[in-house]
Order: sequence, then C-alpha cells, then structure tokens
Amino acid sequence: MGQPLAIASSDRWRDDHARARFPRPFVVRDNGAQDERTGPWASVGTCGLTGIGGASRLVSVTREVPLFGRGRELRLVLEHAARTRAGVVGIAGPAGIGKSRLAGEVIQRLRDDGFRAVQGSGGPLHGDLSYAPVVAALRPLVAEARMVHGLGELGRLFDGLPVPRPEPLSDRRLERTRLFEAVCTLLRRVSAPLVVHLDDLHWADSDSLALLHYLVRGLADRPVLFLLAYRAGECAPDAAALLNALRHADQLTETTLGPLDSAAVRELVSALLGDEPPAVLLEQLPVRAAGVPLFVRALVDGLREEGALTRSGGRWVLRGGEIGQVPDIVADLLRARIEALAEPARAVLDAIAVAGGLVTHGVLAASIPDESALLDGVRRLRRAGLVEEELAGGAVSYRVAYRLLSEVAYGLIPAAARGERHAAAARAV
Repeated sequence: MGQPLAIASSDRWRDDHARARFPRPFVVRDNGAQDERTGPWASVGTCGLTGIGGASRLVSVTREVPLFGRGRELRLVLEHAARTRAGVVGIAGPAGIGKSRLAGEVIQRLRDDGFRAVQGSGGPLHGDLSYAPVVAALRPLVAEARMVHGLGELGRLFDGLPVPRPEPLSDRRLERTRLFEAVCTLLRRVSAPLVVHLDDLHWADSDSLALLHYLVRGLADRPVLFLLAYRAGECAPDAAALLNALRHADQLTETTLGPLDSAAVRELVSALLGDEPPAVLLEQLPVRAAGVPLFVRALVDGLREEGALTRSGGRWVLRGGEIGQVPDIVADLLRARIEALAEPARAVLDAIAVAGGLVTHGVLAASIPDESALLDGVRRLRRAGLVEEELAGGAVSYRVAYRLLSEVAYGLIPAAARGERHAAAARAV
C-alpha cells in the first residue's frame, strides 16, 4: 500500500465548492469555547494508492478541518458588522497566517445573515494592471442589466455592457471622478447589505486603492462593509497610505492575526490527521512552524508524503523522531520574500541566518561594520515581520520570526560566502 499523500486546500476561500461539499455545521474553537453555525469547513484531502488483487487504484478521502484559534478575531469582525453593517474591517498578518481563511468564515456568516458578497484580490504580478481587484469584485454585479442601467461610465472598466460607452473627456481627472461615482452608484443599487472583500490589498494597484478610498467615503451612509486582508509589513506605499488615512479618520477596525497557540496547533494537527498526533511532533512544531497555520499544514503534509509520519499499531508515529526538510510550498513562499529584500536588509538577514537565527548586536556588527546600514536593515526586517528585536541584560539581540525562514535564508547563501561569514561571526565571539 502506498503512503497517503496529504493535499492541503488553498488558503483562498472557495465558497461555491465548499458549500456544495460540506453543507454541515462548522465549529470555531478558541481555548475550548465552541460556536456552532451552519456553513462550510475548509477541507484537506488525502489520497493514496491501494493495491487490490495486484492492481492499484487511487483512493481519495476528504477530511473537514474547522477554523481553530481565531474565535476572538471572528467575534470582533462579526460584532462590528452587526453593529454598523458598514465601514472598513482590516485583517492583517504575515503570509500563511490565515487571513483568507478567516475572511472566508466571516463572509459565510454574513451571507447567512442576509449580506451579498463580492470578492477581488491583488496579485504580485498585477501592480501594473489598473483596477484589477475591483474588476474582479464588480464582475458579478455588472452582469445584471438592471444594475448598470444609465451607468455608461462603467464601460471604461468592462466591455460588452448593455449601455453606451462614454466618449473620452479632455479632462482626465474629471473622467476618473465620473468613473468612481458610477461605481459608487452601482454599489448603492445593491438591495441587500453588501460585503466587499479585497484580499492581498498589499499588492493592489494605486488606481484600485484610490477608488476604494472614494467608495469608503461615498458609501458611509449605506450598508456596505469593506473587508480587507493584507500583509502589513509588505504594503506598497500607496496601500500603506490608504490604511493610514483610514486609521486617521477612525474608519478602520483592524485585527492582526498572530501565531496559533500550542492548543490550537494541537487541534489543527489532530484534525488533519484524524487522530491524536505523536507527542514528539507536537514538541517540534512550535519551533519549526512558529504557529503559522500554512507552515503547520505543510509540515504535516510533507511528513506524510515522505512516509515519515505513518500509522503504526493504531496510532500516528513520527519515524526518526524529527521533522525533516522544509516543504516546497513553504520554501517557495519564504524564498520569494527573501529574494525581494533590498540591501542592506538581505545582508542582515543572511548574517542572522549564519548565526543560527539568533545573534547579538555585537556579533552582527562584526559581519556588517557599517552601523547605519545595519540599523536600516534591521528596521526594514522588523517592519516586514521577519526579524524580532530582544533586549536582555542590557544586550540587544535579533531573532528571525520563523525558524524555517532562517533555514531557507541559510540555504540561499553560496557555500563560499557562508564560510566567510561563519569566520567573521567566530572572530566576534
């Protein structure tokens, strides 16, 4: 029999698929508290090859996984929606922390309460595409002829609308204002309360961000809730400016997702495996995965795929007693973040990785003697949520946010450079 291969579902919410497959109650657990409502669960599939009479067949089993450890954040968003049915809610946090998963849970709850939902997302390759997330979000609305009646300006965003396309104006700023007002009118025509979910806002183009700000102000008197998800430490300048403007105007209710605690990690792994996890696995996961749900799932899936995490004697066993190499999905995610770093942040991260993920300021200064460059690099890494500063006994130290980040960063350093940096660190010690 082949070993089961665990396939984690995308963190992105797939509502139609989920509702079709899982029309059962979900449970949100937060430190033992349970809250049951009707709605979909996220899914994790497992498949393997099973031999029958010399032949093999593919067996697929879907395991339902609740949302763990986010009860407080879920209540915050839902209470805001129940109280105001409008405004802006932001879900912030690093990659893989579960922003999209939480947003999906919120959207399903709001749909149950009579909201209509539209969704769009920024993308790392969409920075030069004007209004990309807005077009994705509005597409279901403009498909209804009654919604676009008399709104010819929307023809600047969509082809094939049953309205005459407007002639270009000599004043481009006025043209833009008319487009923004047409979108505002479109949303006003939605008869039900509306939630507009824009995911990965940190990648959104400047035109979309300007339109979003216009809509927030223009629809303040309407039951329209904007649900935004973003990596606070990776926001482009325009996205950061928008969020700061909303905070300054007291228009943003914001929650930041942190790592899952050990109890939530245990519940998540138990749900993924369908049984009690090995104690040795639970001891190592907090260090390797740092409470990031994507990392937890990827590590568990990778161990099962490798055959290191198997069933024996009616229970799960971690063969070898250790979590092995970084899973590809995690390595790719972290590699992209590392390679996007500009100097001196990249040099500082490399030096910390060479030191094993934790280094004092003095040892770090031996590798990067330019004090201003060192401090600038640390500042950038802290703002991106990649490095944490610690103060103990009057000494300053720097620690990578995730053990896996240190492992990937170290692996990207050429062997010759590693030797030089190890030597510099040894001299400083």
